[in-house]
Amino acid sequence: MTELSIARARQSRHARPAELKGTFDAIPVPDKSRDAIFLLLSAHELRNPIHRVKLFKEAVRVMDDSGRLLLAEHVRDWRNFLAFGPGCLHFHSRKEWMRAATEAGLTVEYEGSITALVRWFVLRKSAP
Repeated sequence: MTELSIARARQSRHARPAELKGTFDAIPVPDKSRDAIFLLLSAHELRNPIHRVKLFKEAVRVMDDSGRLLLAEHVRDWRNFLAFGPGCLHFHSRKEWMRAATEAGLTVEYEGSITALVRWFVLRKSAP
């Protein structure tokens, strides 16, 4: 991640002993070991579309067969443009989120709004 705010956040926090460290493409937990994954207002920091797909593929790997991924993000739309101006270009469109999810083997089970500015998606593994 190249954002300066991310670098500052990493410098200011202290690791906890029980904390697992991983990367977007290598979550340090066994296959099919989680029934829920939460990506809350953070996945948009992966600027490279290939990295977003890899993150979602890792989620698919660690989710058990009945698992769900909850993605909550601002989306690039007119509401966020009114709120953030050109800053909304930092967010990804709904179409881009759906493209990455589909490519990773996920499908939308439910979609809704948390606020006028934040969307949430419940994703599950696509049928084989």
